[in-house]
Amino acid sequence: ILGGYGNFGRLIAAGLAKSGNAIIIAGRSQQQANTLAQTLSRRYPNAPIQTAAFDANQNLLQQLQLLLRN
Repeated sequence: ILGGYGNFGRLIAAGLAKSGNAIIIAGRSQQQANTLAQTLSRRYPNAPIQTAAFDANQNLLQQLQLLLRN
């Protein structure tokens, strides 16, 4: 979910996590993504949650490839 820790993205992330779906919370801030992931992981421990940070002004393709390798 790109923008997953913003107002609307947070609601989407919570809904998906509540249903037990695997999600990746992404945006420009790794710390904000991690904070939300920790909160959701405590609330919905059965949902696999990962985080990622992307900067559209940097090499986005390389950033996506690194995420897919993990």
